[in-house]
Amino acid sequence: MIEFIQHPNSKDNLAFHNGVELVLITGPTINQLIALAKSHPKEWIGWSKSRLMSIDWLELKRVANKPYKMVSKGAAPCFLTDYIDYIEDTPFINFKENYWYPTWIMSTDLGLIHSSVLVKVGKFNSSNNFEYDLNLISRKIQPQGVFCYSKLTKKSICRDQNSRLFLFVAQSRKARWLLFLLLCFIIFEKKFPLFASAKAMLLNSSHFNPEVEFSYGQNQEPFNDQLEYDVIIPTIGRPNYLKNVLRDLDSQQLKPKKVIIIEQNTVREAVSELNFLEEELWGFEIIHSFTHKAGACRARNEAISKTTAPWILLFDDDNRFSSDLMQKVARSLNEIGCKVLNFAYLQEGESENQKGYLQWAFFGSGCSIVHRDAIKKCRFDQALEYGYGEDADYGMQLRNNGFDVIYAPEIQVQHLKAPVGGFRQPVKFDWSDDELKPQPSPHVMYFRRKNYTSNQLHGYKLKLFFQNYLSSATKNPWRYYKQFNKRWQASVYYSERLTSSI
Repeated sequence: MIEFIQHPNSKDNLAFHNGVELVLITGPTINQLIALAKSHPKEWIGWSKSRLMSIDWLELKRVANKPYKMVSKGAAPCFLTDYIDYIEDTPFINFKENYWYPTWIMSTDLGLIHSSVLVKVGKFNSSNNFEYDLNLISRKIQPQGVFCYSKLTKKSICRDQNSRLFLFVAQSRKARWLLFLLLCFIIFEKKFPLFASAKAMLLNSSHFNPEVEFSYGQNQEPFNDQLEYDVIIPTIGRPNYLKNVLRDLDSQQLKPKKVIIIEQNTVREAVSELNFLEEELWGFEIIHSFTHKAGACRARNEAISKTTAPWILLFDDDNRFSSDLMQKVARSLNEIGCKVLNFAYLQEGESENQKGYLQWAFFGSGCSIVHRDAIKKCRFDQALEYGYGEDADYGMQLRNNGFDVIYAPEIQVQHLKAPVGGFRQPVKFDWSDDELKPQPSPHVMYFRRKNYTSNQLHGYKLKLFFQNYLSSATKNPWRYYKQFNKRWQASVYYSERLTSSI
C-alpha cells in the first residue's frame, strides 16, 4: 500500500511505499495520486492528513476488500452536504453519521482507492482543490460500477461554498440542473446565488466523463458452487403462474431448501387453489399458508419469519427464469461478496444491456436474494400496504443497517405481469372519493417523508410542480399553484394517517 500524506500546499505532500519515500510530480494533489497509480498499478493508495496520527487502515481495508471499491472516513465536504440534496434524488447521499454507508460522498481526512481505478480515470483537469476533485471523480465513477462507501460526520460550521457547489453540478449534471438548483435556493433558502450559478453556466462545457470498466471475477478463491437458500412467494389468484415458478425452481441445479408460499384470498368462503402443491412431487420442501388476510407486505413478513436458510430469495408468483439462474446467483455472490443482490426484472419486449455490477438506488422484492444477516432488523412497512414504495422502503432499511444493494443486470428474470390476480387489485382508500385527489400518492409521500431529507422533499415538490403543469387542465399559473399546494397538503395529511391505519 502507498500512504499519501496531503497538505494544504501540494508541494508539501508526501508519499511512502513500504516505508520508502516516493518522488511526487509537481502539480495538484489529485494529479499526484493519478501519477502514483500509473507507476504502481497494483497498489492500494491511502490518503490521510498526517502520518503522525494513529490510523486504523485495517478498518478501511475490511470495507475496501475488492479493487473496484473506494472508501473514506472523516468529515463530509461542506459544499455538498448542505444543498446537494435539492437535486440528488437518490439514497446515496442520506448517509448515517459514523456508520459505513453506500455513498459517493468522500472525505479527504482518510481514504483508500486502488490504483487500477485511478488509472482508468485518465486525463483530469484539476480544480486545485483535492476535496472537490475527489468527490467529482467518485460522483462520476460510482454509476459505472465502482462501489463507494464512507463513514462520515457532518461539520458543525460550514462557510458559504455556493460557487463550488454550482461548479460541481455543472461538471456532473446536465445544464438544466443548474437552473433548478438556483430556483431551489431562491424559493426555499431565500438566497440569490446569481454570480455562482452564472459562473458555473459559463464553465458548463468542462464536463468530466471518464469511462471505467472492471473485471469483477477477481476472487482468487476456488468457486464453491453451493448456495443454501429458501424462497418466499406471496400469491393471490394465480395458481397456474405459481406452478410455473415452482417448476422453474425445480429445474435448478441449485435447488432451494424450502419454498414458503403465503396464499391469500379475502373471500371468506374461499379455499386454497393450490392443490398441485400436494398432488405433484417437488425437489424441495414446501410450506404453504392460506389466509383470508390480504397484503403483500404482510405476506412477505410472514414468509420471511418461516425461513431458516442463510439466504432468502424474494420472488413474485408470475416470474419465469432459466434453469441456471441460481448458479449465476451463486457465482455473483462469490465474486463480489455482497449480502443483497437484485436481478434484472424484465417485462415482455424489454432488454438490459448494462454489464457488470452497480450500487443500486432501488430494491425489488420480486427479484432479489438477501442474506439473513441483512434482514434481521428489517420488515416490509405495512403502512405502505396496497400502495407503492414498500420495495424502496425495504431497500432503505437495508442500507441504514449497513447492507448495500447491488444490481446484477446480467442475471435476468422475466416478469410476466400476469393480467389476473396479484396484489395490485383496486383498493378504496380514505381519499378515493375526494374531489381534489392528493398528489403525489400518500404512499409515495409517506415513503419520501420517512426516508429522504427535507431538501430532497422540497426538490421533489418543485420537480413535480413543473412536470404536472404541462399536463394540467389549469393553465393559469397562479390557479395551478394554489391547486397544486392543496393537493400536496392533502397528500401530507393522508400520509400521516397511514401509520395509524396499520
